Amino acid sequence: MRQYADFSGRARRKEYWMFALFHSIFLVGAMLLDNASGLAFKGFIYGPLYAIYTLALVIPSLALTVRRLHDTGRSGWAILYSLIPLAGAIIVFVFSVQEGNQGDNKYGRDPKATAWQGLSQRAQQKTAGILFMGAAAVLIIAPLLMIAEIGYGSTFNLPFYISSIVQLIVTFFAGIYLMKGTAKTALWLLLTASAIYLLLNVSDVINILLKTELLESDSMTLLYILQCVGFVLWLVFGALVAALLFMPANRQLVRTTAALTIIFAAISMLCRFSFQFSLASNHISASNILYLVGFILISVAYIVFAGMYPTLQPASQSGSVTAAKPAAMPSATNVSVPPVPAAPPAPPASSPVMFAEDKIKAIKAAVVPFVKWNTQYSGSATYHSCNAQTLLRATEILRDINSISQNVYYVVDTPDGSLGRDRFGFFTEAPIKSNGICLEPDSDKAATVDALSLTAFGDAVKSQSSVAILKSQGQYASFMLEMECGHCGYKSPVETKEGDFERQCYSCGTVNRTRRGKITVMTPFGMAEI
Repeated sequence: MRQYADFSGRARRKEYWMFALFHSIFLVGAMLLDNASGLAFKGFIYGPLYAIYTLALVIPSLALTVRRLHDTGRSGWAILYSLIPLAGAIIVFVFSVQEGNQGDNKYGRDPKATAWQGLSQRAQQKTAGILFMGAAAVLIIAPLLMIAEIGYGSTFNLPFYISSIVQLIVTFFAGIYLMKGTAKTALWLLLTASAIYLLLNVSDVINILLKTELLESDSMTLLYILQCVGFVLWLVFGALVAALLFMPANRQLVRTTAALTIIFAAISMLCRFSFQFSLASNHISASNILYLVGFILISVAYIVFAGMYPTLQPASQSGSVTAAKPAAMPSATNVSVPPVPAAPPAPPASSPVMFAEDKIKAIKAAVVPFVKWNTQYSGSATYHSCNAQTLLRATEILRDINSISQNVYYVVDTPDGSLGRDRFGFFTEAPIKSNGICLEPDSDKAATVDALSLTAFGDAVKSQSSVAILKSQGQYASFMLEMECGHCGYKSPVETKEGDFERQCYSCGTVNRTRRGKITVMTPFGMAEI
């Protein structure tokens, strides 16, 4: 709503596609309500609700398209191409789905580099948990209400319904554990729920695919399509959960299964609307409405849950970290300066560090100042270094670097230690202070709290191996993980160790308690614990 009529700035493709997805879903919903309530215009399948919603979305649709054109470096006036019959709409669509300019352009900051992207991981987990709980509760009540409406007949499959309720109860408890933040337990429960659903429905789906004579009417055809889409949805969702449990470092697999989950959740929702629309022409009951609400809730739950990839990790309360974040840089000793130094990529120029904050003082975006990097070389390695007043500024300076090549290292020195970043993620060559660090003047410090999560930044697997090799060679090496503050939500890259430890948030200064499990890594020198 804040950008309802915002024609300035830039918008990334994710914002464009998510708007298109939910806009389509609400359009179908408005159409269904028009027909179910008898408000549809004579001779048309839509009515006043559909028309009002469409008119209300005209301005935000135009604003988003203009911001998308800005992101690709084009003027917003390029939207006028859509006035050209037939070809114009295609031209604007092609412009809108193209990759945006990397870095800043004349229309604003790169939305991928600086903008706060939605809810925090903890808030997303809570939202997904509430949706799973609500959907499971509604879908447990719906069949009981249907029995009350039509009675217990010979076609009622009691064992199937009992098994379905067991699956929904498992899903309900998965939602509870997501709410509590114990994501690993929630993942195991969701994997169990997926397995139960697939086992219950696999025979029916096979029969539908083999026996086309089952498609006796349009409503039956829609029902069977809905059943097949639901089966595929639980299949890809189960694959996503399994990937998060067993192969979290395989980011391509996680991304692919998450994207498929979102796509099939949207298709399932549209199919459910179509099926309810076919029922509404004859009779619509309270149980039908409950089924529709339940399936909408669970479809949105899939989308919210899958939208957390690839950052979703078991929370710190579970006692272990699946994808760890280590330090990964050789020592910068015996450094020599070559005759012709190469300039590093310059970060965007701006005024002093500025932060956009929400109501609880959680930092969502930062504009870093221009910094002058000092460049040094050691063999094939290139080191860029600069100074900062606080670890918070050091973190934001390093985060603002879009990409880093092999054997290139960035280090920011602060009074509390040196924080660095290479192609794998954050690192440090010496211990960083865990308490009593320098803070910004307006820091909102609170009492000691529990950290919300520990997550990786970058290539966790290669970072683990790098840390293990450095430790086996007797060099200083320590894991670097992003600790999400339980007070302000800021993610600070901190050193970690096995077991319980405390670290101070770089933003608000609050001391966070958390823990990490033991991690064993194979190196050329044998197994190493880090």
